[in-house]
This record gives sequence, C-alpha cells and structure tokens, in this order.
Amino acid sequence: HLMTIENSVSDRGGGPYTPLFEAIAEQRGWAVDPVTGSRLNHPDNLVPVIDHQGPHPEYNRLVYNRMQMATDGLTGQEFNAAFDAELAAIRQDTTTHGTLLNALVTGRGS
Repeated sequence: HLMTIENSVSDRGGGPYTPLFEAIAEQRGWAVDPVTGSRLNHPDNLVPVIDHQGPHPEYNRLVYNRMQMATDGLTGQEFNAAFDAELAAIRQDTTTHGTLLNALVTGRGS
C-alpha cells in the first residue's frame, strides 16, 4: 500500500496516518472495500515492493506530506488529477531502487 492501511493507532512519526489517508481517498471518491472496510485497498494504491519491511513511519509522513501538498485547496476534477499524478509519482519513487522512498520501505534508509 502506497498510503498505509497499517497505521491506525501509532503516533510514531506523526501518525496515525491511516485515517488521514482514508480521508484523502474518500475525497478522491475511492469506494470502501466491502471485505476490509478500507478505501485504501484500491488498485492504484497497491504496489509490490521487493524487500519491503515495515514499519516505516518516515515513509508514511513523506507520502502524506506529498499528497497534501499536491491536493491542497483543490476540489473536483482538479483534486482528482493532482491526486492521481502525485500517487503515480509516489509509486515510481517507491518502486525505484536508490530513491529515498524505496530506501525507507526496504529498510535501506532512515
């Protein structure tokens, strides 16, 4: 999950982030998964990462900040376009070896 479903309680690293990500996903119009009760199981939020290790609160903080900065003050189609573009950029960074986001989710960074 690019936007985590595993940080509903911990305040480590500025969390909990899951409720914040749920709110952003709701604004984007993502449906609630009937099995998990989460909007964050949307296909656009799922990505395989080789050597993934958690928890990674710094990753969650950076992703949240990027999503907030990209969508702040936007509504409707502008919000949706900015959300989609930033999530795609986060996907690229998260899955690319040598980037900060990849280092954070694989335990190769701090």
